[in-house]
Amino acid sequence: MWVRIVVQLALVDRSQAVAVRDGRVVVHPGVLHVLTRHAPVPLVALRTLLQRTCVADVVRVSRARVGPFWFPGLVLPAGVPGELGRGLLLHLDQDVIGHDVRTSLHADPWRPAPDERLPAGHGRVVERRFAGSSELRRPLEAWAAASGVPLLFTPLDSPAGGAVR
Repeated sequence: MWVRIVVQLALVDRSQAVAVRDGRVVVHPGVLHVLTRHAPVPLVALRTLLQRTCVADVVRVSRARVGPFWFPGLVLPAGVPGELGRGLLLHLDQDVIGHDVRTSLHADPWRPAPDERLPAGHGRVVERRFAGSSELRRPLEAWAAASGVPLLFTPLDSPAGGAVR
């Protein structure tokens, strides 16, 4: 699994979280420490830690993960329909909190909707996209429907190759 965290800050005069020196962006070791030690914590908590560490307004924070990759013969996690083990299925999940997010959306059949309280003026998008064998489309649709979320799926072996929503 690969993880990418993106943080957008509105720095204040007394913040030393990020500086530009000799044309290079330098990140304070305390910020790097928070990111490496606390990357997997719930996103609202990570945002709060970063806001305190950076002495800045965290305008937007997002975490995206590529993986897991499911394939035939793999033992699937509990609660996952067994039909999803009959083909190839790659996950991309993303969680975004920000001032610029105007709505809240939950589109992840695997994780329940987060119940964290958002900071004032922030919205949130949680989604899981799938790319996989076209024979998994129907079981994915059923899983998403049972979870009450929209399906974001790209069949990898279809001639058209387009995303299905």
